[in-house]
Amino acid sequence: EEEIDVPLVTQFNSNSGHDTIEELNTRRLIWNEIEEEILSCSDQHEFYSAVHSFDYEGFQFVDFYERSNEDFTFSYIWCIYAIVWGIEKFDLTIAEQQGKIEKKGAFIV
Repeated sequence: EEEIDVPLVTQFNSNSGHDTIEELNTRRLIWNEIEEEILSCSDQHEFYSAVHSFDYEGFQFVDFYERSNEDFTFSYIWCIYAIVWGIEKFDLTIAEQQGKIEKKGAFIV
């Protein structure tokens, strides 16, 4: 199954709401054009160029470059875990200093 760019779909769907039948038909036509002109691109450069120049029935992708279309790397996720761990250690140290908890060896009581 093809992988669809999530920010692209998110921005496309952000323009929907309580659509009329006519609006739904227009959105279907727009999505067909997106599939043909953008999702069929063979590389990232071609993809961004197609997104930037896309204009169909007045629909354009605005500020698309501010969104990331890449998955988080292992290193990034590991850093997030490290930040959370550091905050937890800080909170425990402050609680210990304020006498809210007692530390016995490696265990917190």
